[in-house]
Amino acid sequence: MPVIQLKMIDKVAALAAADDDISAVLMYGSFIKGEGDQYSDIEFYIFHRREPDHRAWVAQIQPLLIFFQNEFGTEVAIFDNLIRGEFHFHPAEGIDVVKSWEGLTSFEYAGQMILADKDGRLKNILDSIDQARPRHGDAENIEWLAMSLINNLLMVKNVLKRGEAAHAQQAFQYIQKYLLWLIRLAAGADNHWESPTKGLEREIPAQWYDSYAACVPALSREKLAGCLTASATLAGELFRRLGVSDGVREVLWSITEDELNFLRITAGSDPLFEPALDLYQNSFPVHEQRLPESQRIMVRNPAYHFEAILQGRQLAGIICYWDNGLFSYIEHFAVNPDLRGRSLGSRILTEFCDNHSQVILEIDPTIDEVSNRREKFYCRLGFKRNDFQHQHPPYRSGLPPHALIVMSRPGHLSQVEYDSFKNYLEHTVMSDCSGKGGGL
Repeated sequence: MPVIQLKMIDKVAALAAADDDISAVLMYGSFIKGEGDQYSDIEFYIFHRREPDHRAWVAQIQPLLIFFQNEFGTEVAIFDNLIRGEFHFHPAEGIDVVKSWEGLTSFEYAGQMILADKDGRLKNILDSIDQARPRHGDAENIEWLAMSLINNLLMVKNVLKRGEAAHAQQAFQYIQKYLLWLIRLAAGADNHWESPTKGLEREIPAQWYDSYAACVPALSREKLAGCLTASATLAGELFRRLGVSDGVREVLWSITEDELNFLRITAGSDPLFEPALDLYQNSFPVHEQRLPESQRIMVRNPAYHFEAILQGRQLAGIICYWDNGLFSYIEHFAVNPDLRGRSLGSRILTEFCDNHSQVILEIDPTIDEVSNRREKFYCRLGFKRNDFQHQHPPYRSGLPPHALIVMSRPGHLSQVEYDSFKNYLEHTVMSDCSGKGGGL
């Protein structure tokens, strides 16, 4: 129980009640929502009949260490108990400013906002305001958010090309802000709209949280470039899910036409499902494929990722993998045959491996020039050949298991790690198959 802050809030109310120069006090922030804790700030609008000395008035609450006006015009107090406070002093005749916030912030906790209201004007204003939470998910607002995100993606892309890594990292905060708002809309969790990072770990699904985490860069050109790609990929996914107009999506594609966007497919109704399935079916022999109806069901499995890889608007490839927290197993990987010869396979796998700590895949035994070339391709990307006698279970009834070579990155698998992978393959990956997998 944050006793210190509650006592300070009571002190503000008492000071206002005893001061004839104070007309009304409106409180905002965590405490009006019942979310305040020992780490929370206290925040107030103070409406005065005669303007007091701001610092002296605030110092009556608790002795001050610092009192200053920040870059937004808010007066900030740091008290001697290291509690932060934010204060806005306004003339009482300007109290109608509260009405202008309608639609921009939530008034669903209006009953908890009033600490003092000697003239009754604050209550009258709050009563006249629609106290339902503002609707952020209408088409017009989504379009505005999408365009704002594109604007900042392009700015950061240009700054990064200029070689200004520090400038790009600082500007990333705007990319993150718009991404978070769109994520909250996609996740149905817009209750902390004014502070979209607040409670994020609890309020959005892990899939969205992990996607957002990939958009938080360290200060290096390589990390910034990777986060920019991840941000564009996430933007494309969000635009698709939220129904952003084709015209706005065209602009995103135009500024990311050289980027690879990994878009996870989680339903057979996804517009990308059929073209991705077509590439899947044309890239692997029948005995290494799930039946289409099984694939349609499998995409709903939270551990399974059926991802379409777009370059601009074109399907560049697919990657189908499983992630159990210990390793990522690439079950299928294919590049659009129309785009082969452009090093896309290397780019896709490099980006994938940069975001997954341990990666496992399988290849056909090296018995001819093609299979030898395939093994060398993976070795150049840092994969190691493991010499376990490995049999991949069949996808379909009546078919035998088939021998494959297990490749792993960044190093060889121990016997324990291989046994863990084999058990996962047989009992999780292949659980939907009438037989008891892959091949690249």
